[in-house]
Amino acid sequence: MTDILPTFRRAVLPPTPDIVTYEFDWTGQIAGFRVEGEFSYDLSQSYEDGIVREENLESFDISFFAPDGS
Repeated sequence: MTDILPTFRRAVLPPTPDIVTYEFDWTGQIAGFRVEGEFSYDLSQSYEDGIVREENLESFDISFFAPDGS
C-alpha cells in the first residue's frame, strides 16, 4: 500500500471591488461659468505613489454650463 497524501488546493480570489464615488462642482468667480461632475475609483486597489490617475478611474462624468445655465 502506498502512502497517498491529500492534495489541497487554495483558490486565490481577486479582491472585492470597493468603488467610491465623489461629486464635485466649481463656479468661476468672474465670468460665472460652472462645472459639475463625478468620478469613481476602486479603493481596494493600490495606486502608484497613492495617486489615482485617469486610467485608474472606473467612471468620470463632467458637464460645463454657461453663466445663464445653458
